Amino acid sequence: MAEGAEEKYLYDFASLEALLKGVNGYDDAALLALVKAGSGVDLAHPKKQYPLEVVDKFLQVVGEARFPELNARERMVALGRATSRGYPQTLVGRVMVAPLKVISPARAVQQMVKMFSTGISFGQRNLVKLAENDYVLQFRDDPGDPAFSEGVIQQFFEDMKLSDVRVISQAVGPKAFDVKISW
Repeated sequence: MAEGAEEKYLYDFASLEALLKGVNGYDDAALLALVKAGSGVDLAHPKKQYPLEVVDKFLQVVGEARFPELNARERMVALGRATSRGYPQTLVGRVMVAPLKVISPARAVQQMVKMFSTGISFGQRNLVKLAENDYVLQFRDDPGDPAFSEGVIQQFFEDMKLSDVRVISQAVGPKAFDVKISW
């Protein structure tokens, strides 16, 4: 990228912070050193935002360190689940998650559009209701891994104590994927 050019895909530090909190990474000096060496993210001096390339390296380092036994897809689901567990431990997450404890699952799915749009500088997210308790959350102009978002949503519903929730992600084009949610 040319110097001074605007980076299109930026993630707020809170996204990385949520993942580290979800894997208890702040208590692991070896992991923090791996993160710094492997991705360039210095947690002692975090930046406000990180470009996609750095976030991808960050996810790779944390995923290989915490979930070495999993294949690539399973690892991304596990990273998404860990991020969902860590999100309420962040300042932004506490604000976003608090109301979700008292609303219906259908309203919670609607709030996910806002949650997935917080802390990033790109893309569109749309929620499509297919039937009662059957939705598709569409991600467009989003270079993220569908399995990561699937994991976030799986953990979210598990934390809400809902049973029989099915969450399936599928790429539908370049930088486009859908996550089907039903219960």
